[in-house]
Amino acid sequence: MKYEITISDRAEKNLNHIFQYLNDNWPKSVRINFKEKLDNEVQHLQHNPYMYQASGIKKVFGVAS
Repeated sequence: MKYEITISDRAEKNLNHIFQYLNDNWPKSVRINFKEKLDNEVQHLQHNPYMYQASGIKKVFGVAS
């Protein structure tokens, strides 16, 4: 079963800052590698949303089936 991943506004803002930092300070190969790894982890989470231990941080996202 594949789950839908919802990214919070806070997470999206953080990712935008990360991508901007990578664009400003790192070569294209590093940016591509980071995006590929991130996409891969999101795909894994879609299929197995409980693959990581809960962090204990206030829940700011949800898993929709």
